[in-house]
Amino acid sequence: MSHRPGSFFVALVCAVPALAAQLTVANPAGTAGASVVVPIVFAAQSDSVAALQFDVAYDSASLSLGAIAGDAVRTSAKTLSLADIGPNQRRFLIAGLNGGPLGDGVLFTLFASVGPSAASGSYSLRISNVMAVDPDGQAVNLTASDGSIAVQPASGSVERLRLTGVLNAASLVPGPVAPGEIVTLLGAGIGLPGVGVTFDGAPASLLYTAPNQINLAAPYSLTGKTAAQLRITQASQPVADLAVPVADASPAVFSLDGSGLGPGAILNQDANVNSPLNPAPRGSIVSLFATGAGQTDAASKPLLAVSVRIGGVDAPVFYAGGAPGLVSGVLQVNCMVPAAAPTGIFVPLTLTVGTTAGPAGITLAVN
Repeated sequence: MSHRPGSFFVALVCAVPALAAQLTVANPAGTAGASVVVPIVFAAQSDSVAALQFDVAYDSASLSLGAIAGDAVRTSAKTLSLADIGPNQRRFLIAGLNGGPLGDGVLFTLFASVGPSAASGSYSLRISNVMAVDPDGQAVNLTASDGSIAVQPASGSVERLRLTGVLNAASLVPGPVAPGEIVTLLGAGIGLPGVGVTFDGAPASLLYTAPNQINLAAPYSLTGKTAAQLRITQASQPVADLAVPVADASPAVFSLDGSGLGPGAILNQDANVNSPLNPAPRGSIVSLFATGAGQTDAASKPLLAVSVRIGGVDAPVFYAGGAPGLVSGVLQVNCMVPAAAPTGIFVPLTLTVGTTAGPAGITLAVN
């Protein structure tokens, strides 16, 4: 029997099954009372995944879980939603109205706060009920590996707060802190009664506290600095100390759902909220709300230039300054939707202060 040259090689290659999309949970270590960061990583392999959902089972008596979206979600214009479906089970959904695929990388980061009385040992993070679909809505095989957190005996000070838990409150992205910026701190046991936060000794204005979270406005005394010592105290006793980077600006636009992604906290010219059901006409004025613009003048206007791009097109800015009725550190920007802007329900919007552009992921509905 004769064979066409190369036919055996082709048949052999075709017989090799394509690798399925994979979801991987890290296996970090920590101590009782500490904050532990757990990346959830996605690899599409040969598949195209547009949306996915899964549950994480964990010991809620010893662990408290929070999550922020990673670059794989942010750059794919998806959103992250989560809900408790039981006392020890949390559901995660990553989806969007766009049909584009998810990129490889960190889907989201879990912030696990280990209880102060948690015993040493391994605490599992078990993945179940995994579902995924491609851009056509067809089911995709997605394999997932369980993870765990190894709780070890404490030796020295407990790491309650990490740099990855110092977030811009609008984008929920870690990075340098700007003067006046609204900041979210995620850490283990940092927001108990009597808490206080300082940057190089200057007090921050606290806006919200919970056992594992603090929202604050950074002091304007950070102006001109490149780093500062962040200290959290409770009843005047140190809880956490962390050296944080400082920048002149670290801008980000607030999102409607508080996730840092998707439709922005933006008002149309008629003062109604912009949304896919209420788009802004091209040529109209919209007002967006942000933070991280840095030092301001006596009229609460940023000292650095503010610019906006909508769908990649420059949007003329008519006002950039304090937002009436809102706390200091919130920036209001009134700009025109350019005539050349693309239309759609999720048109990308980018805010830049000075030379620093905000992270991707905020959208505007335009018609």
